Amino acid sequence: MQFCQDCGRRRKGGEWSCPACRGTDYGAGLPPGVLPRAQSGDEQDGRPLLGPLERMKVPDGQTVFAWSIEGLGKSTMLYAGLRKPLIVTIEQPPNLVARYLQRLETSHSGIVYIEHPNDADGYPTVPLHALPSDGDGVDVMVDSISAYHHNALPALLLWRRYAERSGARVFLIGQANAEGKALGERALRHYTDAVIELRKLDPTRRRILLTKTRFQPLTSWVWDLQHPKRGPSAQTEALIQVRRYFSIEGAPGAYHLQPFPPRNRRSPPQLADVLTLADKHGGQVPLQGEVTVRLPPPPLAVTAQRSTLYGSGWVEPDDVDDRRAFAAQAGIPWWSPTTPDTAPTTAIPSPPPEDSASPTP
Repeated sequence: MQFCQDCGRRRKGGEWSCPACRGTDYGAGLPPGVLPRAQSGDEQDGRPLLGPLERMKVPDGQTVFAWSIEGLGKSTMLYAGLRKPLIVTIEQPPNLVARYLQRLETSHSGIVYIEHPNDADGYPTVPLHALPSDGDGVDVMVDSISAYHHNALPALLLWRRYAERSGARVFLIGQANAEGKALGERALRHYTDAVIELRKLDPTRRRILLTKTRFQPLTSWVWDLQHPKRGPSAQTEALIQVRRYFSIEGAPGAYHLQPFPPRNRRSPPQLADVLTLADKHGGQVPLQGEVTVRLPPPPLAVTAQRSTLYGSGWVEPDDVDDRRAFAAQAGIPWWSPTTPDTAPTTAIPSPPPEDSASPTP
């Protein structure tokens, strides 16, 4: 068991810095004069978020940066994902924000309007007088950090200091330019505790990618704008009920279930060879030679790619165990033509046993 050598908080697995004091020095015991700091469940995982953000864990006193190109629904995502946020608006007057919240049937704990994000001397404006000094249990949403323009980074540091001192969670919205890059993205990512990126799948669906966090594994999920308050778990259940086929797409840490056939024909799936060939052969999956096997019924997830170099005619990606575990966590059975006689399973693969024997020279 390790403790932060600055404040005495017990280290949680995977942390590289202490969420309580930002210290980075961990040790097996407590230094002289430092008492062990209590660690509540809220401090470990944070108050639960709602709807599209229900899979995120954000402890109190942390800063989150959410960004995408304009018009994808960043504000709507946070309105639906935060419980009664205190909204700091820079880009829209408060009456329009209140009207939109009413249309979403979402409550808030107040709206603060910053008419001039940078004062006459060129310094960023952070309205501390309108914010609670004790921010325990408070979520503050700033729309947007990009409105500070050249002062975006100094403004972010001020908001981060407010989050640390008050205990509030601060969610900062950022806009991307025409090239798809957020203003000062690299620096803003560096100084925040978690980063969310929003990408467009089609007119009604968005992919939410958790691309940085210290509190959970990186992941991604799909959000349906037609049901903005519905969480990803409910959407997965809906997909299971309609019995769809899926390929498990995405880079490691950002997997997602891609329904087959895909809605967006411009970006075809990379790991759907099984489903594509089964669709062409009346539900039969070709193996080596003229041997075929019947594709199991949906719901079903696959990851294999066609390769005549292997005995089965198929090969799985190197991270197949992680993709299979991702499908299992979503409740989707996984199947591979490399072992066609094995039934689809939702079991999470176990790590290989450690070999305690010493290697032979």
